[in-house]
Amino acid sequence: TRLRRLVAPAFTRRAIEGLRPSVQAHTDALIDAVYPAGEADLLAALALPLPLRVICDLLGLPASAGAQIASWTDALLIPGRPRAILDAMRQAEAQLRDVITHKRRHPADDLLSTLIEARDADDRLTEDELVSLAFILLAAGHDTTASMVCNGILALLDPRMHWERLLAQPALLSTAIEELLRFDGPLPLAIRRFATADLELGGVHIAAGDSVLLSLAAANRDPRHFPCADEVVLDRAPNPHLSFGRGTHRCLGIPLARLQADVVFATLLRRTPKIELAVPTSQLTWRPTHRTRRLEALPVTF
Repeated sequence: TRLRRLVAPAFTRRAIEGLRPSVQAHTDALIDAVYPAGEADLLAALALPLPLRVICDLLGLPASAGAQIASWTDALLIPGRPRAILDAMRQAEAQLRDVITHKRRHPADDLLSTLIEARDADDRLTEDELVSLAFILLAAGHDTTASMVCNGILALLDPRMHWERLLAQPALLSTAIEELLRFDGPLPLAIRRFATADLELGGVHIAAGDSVLLSLAAANRDPRHFPCADEVVLDRAPNPHLSFGRGTHRCLGIPLARLQADVVFATLLRRTPKIELAVPTSQLTWRPTHRTRRLEALPVTF
């Protein structure tokens, strides 16, 4: 689509790899802040603030904007609170319009300034398109990454033999990250689709025009495509998981998500090899929403 074409150059693998030094610096700083205590809630200490810092850097927003972005996203993702959702959207729109106005006058070397100047067939993005696109990048750019990190750490530590294997075979990390995404990805459901024709699926009639929600989580556990689908197999290959979606709506930020996962897991393996869960898994709770699969907290000891 037109909007994806304008944003895509900022998310190529080569462009994203240039962010590695800053992602590493943010990761080290966040770990430095909690390491002396010997324990931490890994969600609050690392998994949430890291992608917020990274996406703020990418868009050219001050680090102080991170807390506000997180509150907007939380309001949108927790169901049953229409007033909170509406308030969050209004606040986000107003503040993003102010930011865009400022960057029109004072452009910088960041993605938001680039989008303001972007052209597609000599047609600039409209103000509404800029606001919507900036909000989508902010919302999608941090919550799913936080979920990916926490879900991955939990899978590696329960049982801990997976963590021990990565300590012994760090070269497996990139393959392991794909398996962790398959096993317990951040998005249970795909973006809503609409049937283009009448069809019968699993004994259920779906009429043309009906909306359909597809379960990425179920597809990723399909035993026809993944032997031992309910187990973590760190060296699984090939691994055609659907955690980033498929087709037109495939996640644009895949290189950025993979980069952050690579830096976080590699750094934790190096700096916190003795990491363990601080509570039994039965005491962990999940956020009450079907939109993302994320823990409320992930207490660990170092």
